Amino acid sequence: MGSVLVETLLKQDHTVRVFSRDETKQYEMRHALQHPNLRFQIGDVRNFISMREAVRGIDTIFHCAAMKHVPSCEASPFEAVRTNVMGTQNLIDAVYLEGGVETVVAISTDKACDPVGVMGTTKRLMEKLITQANFNYSSNTRYVCVRFGNVVPSRGSVFPFFLKLIEEGKPLTVTCKHMTRFLLPLHRVSEVLLHVATHAEAGEIWAPDLPSAYINDIADVLREDKDIPIQYIGMRPGEKLHELLVSEEEASRTRRTRGYFVIAPPGAKVRRSIDQAVSSRYGILDKEKLHRLLDTALKEIWRL
Repeated sequence: MGSVLVETLLKQDHTVRVFSRDETKQYEMRHALQHPNLRFQIGDVRNFISMREAVRGIDTIFHCAAMKHVPSCEASPFEAVRTNVMGTQNLIDAVYLEGGVETVVAISTDKACDPVGVMGTTKRLMEKLITQANFNYSSNTRYVCVRFGNVVPSRGSVFPFFLKLIEEGKPLTVTCKHMTRFLLPLHRVSEVLLHVATHAEAGEIWAPDLPSAYINDIADVLREDKDIPIQYIGMRPGEKLHELLVSEEEASRTRRTRGYFVIAPPGAKVRRSIDQAVSSRYGILDKEKLHRLLDTALKEIWRL
């Protein structure tokens, strides 16, 4: 996801600074792109000093750093707090002290909406920190969040896992036959993030209006006509049967505009708000439409 965003920004002639603790990924990106406007900095959002150095001289920040795997967060909850919550506060403090940053766009997840697990809960706290920063700090920086569904086929999603099992001829392990998830093709990530960075005011949570699918159908479409069985293993701790992009509580302060749901901060008045939660149990793609979406999205991973 980060690679696609960086590539898009470079094509638009921006100078990009990549800040992460993954030196291998930075090395691979440096040699793959070889662009004069691309800069790299090793560091960790958990370290305030390196965070402050990273934001110096930057006008727009896309905050992508996170622990995002549900089982890892369930097993090490405080590590998720360190990255998703404390790391976000480090970013906010660094931006405030350095000054000059115009916009911060933080990437969240549908799991942050009425969360049931550690990952979703820490990302919900991240959303609260980001949106509230607009009111707690006297600066000209705009802070806004974007909620994504499952990005197809990002490293944190089920798709690389399914594809590896298919390649090895092993059964596809599906948690539950009726589980649904929102889907966002990888090639739309940059479009969504840049749209929000351009059109957001301050303090909102934006969520693209996404289709959803049964996890069982995803496994079925990916295996095509191969003789690979599907094995049901049950829901894992920290998971929900269906995800939400907008909760019931948020619906009364959410407006719909040009393919997005825009959730205003608590207490804000919204004209023509939506009248119900936005759940992945509705708007489910049939297998033909799902096949087209996956075919288009998976071509992106081969290109990268």
